[in-house]
Amino acid sequence: MPLKSGRLTRQELAFVDVMAKTGDPTYAAQKAGYSSPQPRGSQNMANPAIQAAVREKEHHTLVADLLPKATRALSRALDTQNPTGVTMKAVEIVMKRAYGEEAGGIGKAPSEMSPDELAAALDKLKSELADRSRPPVIEHDSGVFD
Repeated sequence: MPLKSGRLTRQELAFVDVMAKTGDPTYAAQKAGYSSPQPRGSQNMANPAIQAAVREKEHHTLVADLLPKATRALSRALDTQNPTGVTMKAVEIVMKRAYGEEAGGIGKAPSEMSPDELAAALDKLKSELADRSRPPVIEHDSGVFD
């Protein structure tokens, strides 16, 4: 349970560190020193504050550790003599990242899109707007409120 100040306990912080690295709540609870790792791992992952801390830790690892390594590896793939397929895959990754992820107009300025690409982009935006305008569904166990 978080401290009254809203911060996580030392044990919860230890859980967050291991959980962000492994994705295994039972193992993380065991490494954090909980006496009943399986239920405590599940309970911790049901806590929104702990979920947020795990996501933040994962994002930090991604940005601070993995992204620089991936960038260096991509640079090496482009700078060295590799089979054509490896080099072209590296080029494809760089181009997609620089000019947009999806083919078919996404990542292009509207003035550069064909009528079909504009229609597809508009449909995608309308669909996203409809999804975001729906009220959230809150699931509950049947019988709890009966």
